[in-house]
Amino acid sequence: MIEVTSYFLKPNVLIDDIEKASIHRNQYFIEVNDREKVLKHISTTHPVYPGMIEIKHGQTTILGTAYNDSVDGLWYNIIQCLNLLTNHRHVSAPFVYHPFELALTFVQNNHEEITISIIQEDTIIDSWRLPRYETITALLHGANLFFKQLKELNFNLVVNDSEDILDTITKLKTQYDA
Repeated sequence: MIEVTSYFLKPNVLIDDIEKASIHRNQYFIEVNDREKVLKHISTTHPVYPGMIEIKHGQTTILGTAYNDSVDGLWYNIIQCLNLLTNHRHVSAPFVYHPFELALTFVQNNHEEITISIIQEDTIIDSWRLPRYETITALLHGANLFFKQLKELNFNLVVNDSEDILDTITKLKTQYDA
């Protein structure tokens, strides 16, 4: 089973030790679905939101604290990648704050798997091979939850385009039959 969770970085918190932030996540991050904490600590008027997306596949953590960035930027790029992936075998999109790219690739000659990779200067620095259908379903579900939550909490970031984003996610679910 693949689970996807989105987190905001707490205001005025700097991550100087990735390992420590991974172990003591609650000292650094607020889960997006924790409405009470989000409303208390996260401004709804910022143009970008530092945070992370954590994908769990069994005991494996994909992305997570090590690849914290703009959580909204990551979600926009994942949606864009999934949209492009309907016509291409390999797509990528840049991170906002770091010199990385997030890449999604359908494994050649294997219609059952997808690879999520982190690329820096044309070099793959991290990569995870996952079940294709389950991964795409989990990513679309995670994106849907993230953008619905921002819409319900009236985040300025999505006020004007939340319906378009949610419609795109719904169309992608249909295209991927997820």
